[in-house]
Amino acid sequence: MMSLSPKRAAVGLKYVRWAEKSVTVPYFCIGSVNRKTLGAVLDAGGRAVAICTAIIGARDIAKEAAWFKARLQERTDASR
Repeated sequence: MMSLSPKRAAVGLKYVRWAEKSVTVPYFCIGSVNRKTLGAVLDAGGRAVAICTAIIGARDIAKEAAWFKARLQERTDASR
């Protein structure tokens, strides 16, 4: 994972794992969430993600958003 902020380093999956075990308020995983990293973020315990650049930078925004929606729905269905 990377940080687009020049003043702050990315926290990475280790922090997501910590948050999943320790945080009792809702939080979002944001930053470098894309097709390649989504599975790892979810596997690390991320339950809510903000996917920005991967969608708005896609050639077909609707198709890309639908792809992410389907992957997230699959995870939700599997956890029930």
